[in-house]
This record gives sequence, C-alpha cells and structure tokens, in this order.
Amino acid sequence: MQDSVGTIRTVDGPATTTLLLAGEIDAAFAPQAETAVAAALAAGRPVDLDLGGVTFIDSTGVRLVIRCWLACRDAGIDLRIQHVPEQARSVLSMMGLLGSLPVVPAAA
Repeated sequence: MQDSVGTIRTVDGPATTTLLLAGEIDAAFAPQAETAVAAALAAGRPVDLDLGGVTFIDSTGVRLVIRCWLACRDAGIDLRIQHVPEQARSVLSMMGLLGSLPVVPAAA
C-alpha cells in the first residue's frame, strides 16, 4: 500500500523547522528520517515533530523520536512533539515515555 509507507517532509518556517511524519514509522523509514532530523538540527531553530499523519509506529519509530529528542536537547534546541495519533500515544504511554517526552497535549 502506497499510503502506508513512511514519509517525512520538512517545512522551514521563520521561527521553527517542522518535520511532518506520515504513514508507517518503522525500520524501513529510519534512514530518511535521521537525515531529515540532522538537517533540521543544522538549521539551529526549534523543531516541531508533527506526527499527525502517522498511521503506525513500532519500537524503531519510538527510537527515532527519542533520538530526535536527545539530539535536540544535546544541541540546546527546543523540540515539540505535536498531533500524536492514538496508536502512537498508546505506544509511548505503554513504554512509559509519554510523561518524559515534550509532547504537546491534544486539544480538547
């Protein structure tokens, strides 16, 4: 299925770099995502990791989110994780990470 393949799109705004993730965030997706994260860090602006289009995330995808968070922290760059879909929120919660990661609460 074409729409299940993980994709990442970078949007450079005036104050932030937004990484829009979509589809399945798994092992096959990791190399392209890590390249995009490195480029976002090089820009030196706060990073918004938008998971709104994610349909599936596994442990490899969670590792990617953690690595992004740690890389931003180590570089002194703010990270916000936004629009986390229910499946991803459940995985992060099950792993005990939801309270530790900079996840923007869902709008009520």
